[in-house]
Amino acid sequence: MTIDWTSLLTVFAESIGSTVAVVMLVATAVLGLSARTTRPDMRTRHSMVSPTSGTAVAAICLSGVAVIILCGLCEIVGR
Repeated sequence: MTIDWTSLLTVFAESIGSTVAVVMLVATAVLGLSARTTRPDMRTRHSMVSPTSGTAVAAICLSGVAVIILCGLCEIVGR
């Protein structure tokens, strides 16, 4: 029995890449959703983006996460 090291490293690199992509997209979505909150000590919002655009960014990022997860599931189930 031999190990195909090239395929193993390819799968490892793709799994690390997809994990980093999902974490970055979720972090960006949380950052976008934080534009909707106000600080308790100050009654104003201190955000670089408006609440509407923050929500749009969060929706786009979470849609990207869903696509990545569904593509991975299709690869697993399809085999």
